[in-house]
Amino acid sequence: MFKIVASILGALAVVSACVGQYVLAVLFALGIGVAYLVSVFKIKSEIENTQKKIKEIEQAKKQGIQTKPFIDVNKAPLHILEQLPGTDSESIKNALQLKEQNGPFPSINVFIHLLKVKPIFGNVIRDVAYCDPEMPSVEQIEAEKRAKVEELERQIEEKKASKE
Repeated sequence: MFKIVASILGALAVVSACVGQYVLAVLFALGIGVAYLVSVFKIKSEIENTQKKIKEIEQAKKQGIQTKPFIDVNKAPLHILEQLPGTDSESIKNALQLKEQNGPFPSINVFIHLLKVKPIFGNVIRDVAYCDPEMPSVEQIEAEKRAKVEELERQIEEKKASKE
C-alpha cells in the first residue's frame, strides 16, 4: 500500500515541479515521507504485538495452559515470520521464495522443515504458527483412498449378493 501511495505522490510532486508549482511539489514530497512513517510505525507495532503474543504463549505453555496458534505462515508477511523463534531472515526468505514457486505450505511441519530450525524451536513455532488450511498428509490421503475402494468393493459385493 505504501508503494502505491508513494508512487502517486511522487508522480504528483514531479508534475508539480515541472509546471512551476514548487509548493505543491514540496507538499507531495512531504506526503511521501508521512506515508513512509505511517508504514514503518504500523510494521513496528505488528512486530511488537507478535513478540508479545509469542512470549505470552510460551508462558502459558509452561503453566500447562492450552493456547491456539495465531500466525498463519501462508499469509503472514516477512516481518512477522522473522519473529518466529530460532529463525533468521535468510531462512524465512528462502522458505517464502519456495512458497512463491510451489504454492502454499501444505503443513506447519513442512514450513518448519524448510527453516531447518532446531527441534526445540520447531515445537515453539508449532505453538504459535499454523497453515490454513492444513493439508492432509500423504498417509492420510492414501488411507482415505483405501477406505473408499473398500467401500466400493463392499457395495459391489452387496449388489452381487442381492441379485443371487
